[in-house]
Amino acid sequence: MVHLPVVRRNPDLVFSAILPSSPTIASPILSLYEGCQPIVRTLSVETLVQSFLSELRGRALSTAGDRLYLKSPAIRATGHGLVLPPSAARGLVRFERASLHAGVPITSVPAVVLDLKGRPVHEFTPSGDEANGSTMDTLDAIAVFRTLDGALPSRAEVLFELAQHAPNLRSVGEAGLEALGSFVESAKLVEWEESHPTQALAHLAGKPVVSQTPG
Repeated sequence: MVHLPVVRRNPDLVFSAILPSSPTIASPILSLYEGCQPIVRTLSVETLVQSFLSELRGRALSTAGDRLYLKSPAIRATGHGLVLPPSAARGLVRFERASLHAGVPITSVPAVVLDLKGRPVHEFTPSGDEANGSTMDTLDAIAVFRTLDGALPSRAEVLFELAQHAPNLRSVGEAGLEALGSFVESAKLVEWEESHPTQALAHLAGKPVVSQTPG
């Protein structure tokens, strides 16, 4: 008699990826899921893999007490870095296409780690080569949704929103909240509209851009 291991009905982690069935498909959309929930939709294999590793690494950082982990993606181009809303990863492919059409090369990371002075650290750098411009040491803006009355949210509201997506904030305590507050105070607030990412691209490019991506 062979005793089989007990199969858990509700495993802690179930990840799956949706990849193109044919290698001839131009610019295929790659998707990563945890259970039935989409995590990221992207054109980049590297971004897909980094997102998967980020999910695993984030669980280790959930109890870290010497840094603050934010489950918010970030984008960098031409020396500027932009923290996106946590939900933006699921629509990252739209931003990637807009950047291609606008001629603004970008790199992205699936999450951000801040030290206790509110400065980004290289926890989620896609490449170790700083010369390629892909490091996230410069995050100078935060993309935000406008409020119902059409205004940009206050910095207190932005701080509250980001704090909801810092799974180890309880472990870091007051020092982590102060670090996050310092980061929010020093960052520029940029309007985020997922279907029309022109303003966010303009910040990254440092100049007006025209995106050909249909709304």
